[in-house]
Amino acid sequence: MPPGRGPREPVVRDPDAVPLTRYARFARRHLVLFCVLPALFGASGLLVAVLAPKSYVSTVNVLAPRVPLHIGQLLGPGDDAEDTRPPKPSTVDTEAQLVRSDEVIERLATVPGFRGSPRALRERVTITVPSNTRVLEIGVRAPTPEQARDGAAIVGESYLNLRHQILGGVRQRNRESLARRESVLEEQLKTFPDENASQSQLTARTRRQAVQKQLKEVRNQLSAIDGADLESGEIIRYASLPQRTENRRRDVALSTGAAAGLTLALGIALLRDRRPRRVRDEESVVLRTDIPVFGRTAPDEADRDGTCRRLRNLVFDEEARCVLLAGAPAGAALPAARELARLCANGGSSTMLLVLRQDGADGDVQTSRAFPETANCVRRTVRITDGDRSLREAVDRARAEAEIVIVTGPELASVDTLTLATFCDLTVVVAERGTTVDVEVARGIAVLAETAVPARGLILAEPAGR
Repeated sequence: MPPGRGPREPVVRDPDAVPLTRYARFARRHLVLFCVLPALFGASGLLVAVLAPKSYVSTVNVLAPRVPLHIGQLLGPGDDAEDTRPPKPSTVDTEAQLVRSDEVIERLATVPGFRGSPRALRERVTITVPSNTRVLEIGVRAPTPEQARDGAAIVGESYLNLRHQILGGVRQRNRESLARRESVLEEQLKTFPDENASQSQLTARTRRQAVQKQLKEVRNQLSAIDGADLESGEIIRYASLPQRTENRRRDVALSTGAAAGLTLALGIALLRDRRPRRVRDEESVVLRTDIPVFGRTAPDEADRDGTCRRLRNLVFDEEARCVLLAGAPAGAALPAARELARLCANGGSSTMLLVLRQDGADGDVQTSRAFPETANCVRRTVRITDGDRSLREAVDRARAEAEIVIVTGPELASVDTLTLATFCDLTVVVAERGTTVDVEVARGIAVLAETAVPARGLILAEPAGR
């Protein structure tokens, strides 16, 4: 920042708004965590995929023709055409249930290498059906190619046998249902008068024709059932020895492990950021608050990096007559306040350093004792005796005697700081590095913004003895 200009005024944000730079700072603070854990978990997932037991999949292709499972609902003499229901054929889902039925799994359990519970054996059987076909690709997974081939052959054969039995039973039940329907229609036909009936019996003749039509349809269905062969299915490609192991999806294992590592790293980073920590640098402060950091000061060299000069320039630019430096702890702000008072006095303004304490005696200290090289700067120590009234009187008296008043003494979290912030034109927070907790500093700054005047910036002070 140029030495002749102060820091920019902080932008007032919506309380619910989160600046985008906070995410970048968050990623930068935990960059090692975000790099190490995804790489470690990704490598672990890839290693697990590489060291997993080998497995082979053999496939058998079976053609399963569409077969009606019931004869449908035929029209009766008094039924409407909307009541009819066409025969419902078997679906691919029906065939898949037959492949995974208990009878097929029991046959598969007799093959060497397929010991286990029925649930585990069902998980080793996969079924895929290409689009617009009735061909089932049944895959069976096993530790060796021979076992996979034998298992696929048994599953295909058992499925066709079971399908033949079930479809044979369905066909027989359909034929019996049609035969019963034929008998009922023949009995109804006998109750109608002959076709040579009088003209007054046209209604009965029409009903007789409807029954004859239904009887013809039933007999046609019976002829179709008796004349058609039972299509139980056919194996169009037999099981063979697989030439390579099953795809272990190493890419999926790598990405899954990396995603798990990244998720864990994000959780750890969030927990670490929520944990209170001591203020050590600017990153520790910007994590909790958005006010700008002016710089650092030291007890023996308060303006080591030009921090107090930048603050002096801000005071002059704002034409502030009363500046509050609130310390956390209280003594952390005194070196910066002394240096700021000296710089303001050197700038040509009569300055008073007002130090407020809970104990001590009232009195003025002339420049010759506090700042030998500065003539127009006075230090005054005031004992707080009557709360807000004594604070107000001390500030008003100091402003009447000097052009610029630098106030320090109360701790950031105290009520006196909130009271003084309402009297002063500019408020700056001074936090001691290594001893102050970031949550406490952020809480004090938030209270200032809500109840008094928002702080304009933050100074990090080195503790005494370092």
